[in-house]
Amino acid sequence: MKINGIDLLEFSVEKLSGGECCDYAISLLKEYIEKAYDSTLKEDSEYKIFFAEEGAGESVKYSVENGSLYFYGGNRGIIYSVLEFLEQLGWRFFTPTLETFFENETLELPNGYSYEYTPKYWYRQNIYNCTKTESWSLRQKINVEWKKSLPSYMGGGITYAGPEPAHTFSLLMPSKIYFEKHPECFALRPDGERSDRQPCLSEEKTFEIMLGTALEWLKEKPKADIISLSQNDNWLECHCEKCVRARKEDGSSGALLRFINRMAKEIKKEYPSILIET
Repeated sequence: MKINGIDLLEFSVEKLSGGECCDYAISLLKEYIEKAYDSTLKEDSEYKIFFAEEGAGESVKYSVENGSLYFYGGNRGIIYSVLEFLEQLGWRFFTPTLETFFENETLELPNGYSYEYTPKYWYRQNIYNCTKTESWSLRQKINVEWKKSLPSYMGGGITYAGPEPAHTFSLLMPSKIYFEKHPECFALRPDGERSDRQPCLSEEKTFEIMLGTALEWLKEKPKADIISLSQNDNWLECHCEKCVRARKEDGSSGALLRFINRMAKEIKKEYPSILIET
């Protein structure tokens, strides 16, 4: 692997700017280059690899300028730039315990070379055991963990307000607190009994309680990207007159979408940038 005709191992690393994400990107590059070639980068050399943590988002850029190799990006972007470069060298990260290097012996980056890429998807998640390993999750460019984001030195990620990223109605209005006091807020079954397994989404008190809880979650985590307002994990529907009519008029999700859209309008007044997920 050569950069403007110079062997990669003849280069040394310098940091132009940036914080802990930049530090992590540098350590990542050094670790995998030295692991791949069983040799170290030069401690000091006229040939440089520069890191500039700048901008926001996850866009990737590395380039060869005046014979030096530059990595750019903000937060996760500069880490992704390093990972893309390592993949170009020949690294593959198959599982947390299986990494392989297939050397790209003919790879040469001439002066003026530039690689830039912006992910098409803002939200990338894979619910699988491997993603519980943070370092591997980052190498797959996954930016949403199930209940948490990656550590800040790994660039963080997309975060949720509240304790769960899905099936949150039971948390927005816990039956242990509200079922006896407000049974009308819970789903009416065909036999006329109330069930605490789903809410009644046409009841005004349901809206009042859930909105209050949602605003509390956002107050606790004002920098969150998403809040989940979503059905409990079962097939039960409310059979009250209003919910049945909403489903007849707007389809099977009629009552749900009317409720979510109304919640979104209220939440937007205080948190205009938050995304509502259901």
